[in-house]
Amino acid sequence: MALILNLLRAEPCVFNAILEKLNFVDLMNFMVSTPATASYIFGWGAKVLISRSNANAWPGHVDFQDGQQVTRWHEVQWARNNAAGAPIPNPIPALPRPLPAQIVMTNLNSVNRPIEWLIRHGHYNILTDLHTNGLWDPLGYEYNGESYLAHAVYHSDRPLRIADLIISLATNNADWRYAIKPYEVNDVRGNGTGATNLALPLSLQLKPHGYELWRRYWNAVTGPNINAATAIPQRYRGELAELIDRAMAESLRDNPGGGLNLAFFNGATTTVWHFAGANYNMDFTEFLHYHTPGSIDQVETIAGLTPVEHCYNFDSDNVAFIPQLLRLGADPGTIPVPEVYLRDLPNPRDKFLHRVLDDIPNPTTPAKISDIVPPYVGEGGSLLHYIIVGLEIKLYALSRNDRFTAAQKRTRRRTLIKRAQRLIALVRKGNSNGAPNPATLDRHNRTALQLAQSHGYHELYYALEVNPAGLARRHRYNLR
Repeated sequence: MALILNLLRAEPCVFNAILEKLNFVDLMNFMVSTPATASYIFGWGAKVLISRSNANAWPGHVDFQDGQQVTRWHEVQWARNNAAGAPIPNPIPALPRPLPAQIVMTNLNSVNRPIEWLIRHGHYNILTDLHTNGLWDPLGYEYNGESYLAHAVYHSDRPLRIADLIISLATNNADWRYAIKPYEVNDVRGNGTGATNLALPLSLQLKPHGYELWRRYWNAVTGPNINAATAIPQRYRGELAELIDRAMAESLRDNPGGGLNLAFFNGATTTVWHFAGANYNMDFTEFLHYHTPGSIDQVETIAGLTPVEHCYNFDSDNVAFIPQLLRLGADPGTIPVPEVYLRDLPNPRDKFLHRVLDDIPNPTTPAKISDIVPPYVGEGGSLLHYIIVGLEIKLYALSRNDRFTAAQKRTRRRTLIKRAQRLIALVRKGNSNGAPNPATLDRHNRTALQLAQSHGYHELYYALEVNPAGLARRHRYNLR
């Protein structure tokens, strides 16, 4: 690296002569391997007079500011390609709209596109340097009619990192105009959706982390210049309903430039409540219930399932969703309410839980236990099995949550296990119909105790014994 930098400083002509002999890919790899020279190499490749003899550079590179500039470039480039070295006609002949795909492809193949290459391969640091040195405008469009943000989202090896860079630069400039620009030029792409740059972080390619990008972007541009309903097209509202919390939903609804109330959004076959089944922010269901309380039991048009039934039948791992909707007054339909409710490990003081437990027969008949997360825990058994299933789901989700430190995870694990202990004690008390039998087997011939043992939940062993009162002291566990 030091040798190359010394050569560049002492003998720039020799350095340029070396660059002249490299093809496009070699030039790009040279930039990557010697990032301190990247801005120089990029600037060299863009200067027509220096690099005109090298067809593998990028003379006259342009960051287009709008769709008209991209379309005009394609018309000029097509005329230049057809002229084959002769003077291009004046005026330039207009091409049909949208531009024929073959013409667009021919034009793209006739030029090198270094920014596109850097974005595709995820070279965040080099792109940052190019922008700092005034060599790249990240808020522009590519030759192919995509915004650089769209190219990052759909084609980059590191989409989240590059998208974060571009959005950070956009918000630092307080550039609300970029947010509402279409992310692709219809006349060039031919299949433009009209979707905006603001909606791009909600694309499936960035899910779920893209929501945080979108949230930051929205908070930076919200105001009288943005109409939320037009900036976030219909096709992205389902993804938003799966991720948004109540505060952000209210921000969308109350936006001064025009609001978007997600409570009134419906997909092609499902309601917003069905989308919310994947949303772990339970306060969003409260937002929906406040605005459209009568829609909580609307069915989707394919299988005729309510949101509660849909979530249950498709084994959603969002175990809090069904209990939350039941609290809000949803019709449970045919789902086994006690089992589903216990799987969420509710607060033992929950009034709804006590109402449910007071009404059920004991022992319960075998019913489906979700097996949606490894290790798969099987089916059937008593309500005691469901508490263990719920604990396993909660602990699995906790282990994958990178927002907590190791110490915080240990504390939360202890809290969840104590809650499971209290629920087991509550369920074992039974009701006027009797009590669940701890000897009941699931469909894998395991008692609730054996299921707990298979997961190593030794803190639960005593509470799940068939006859804990008769245990010797050495087999009892301190549950304090």
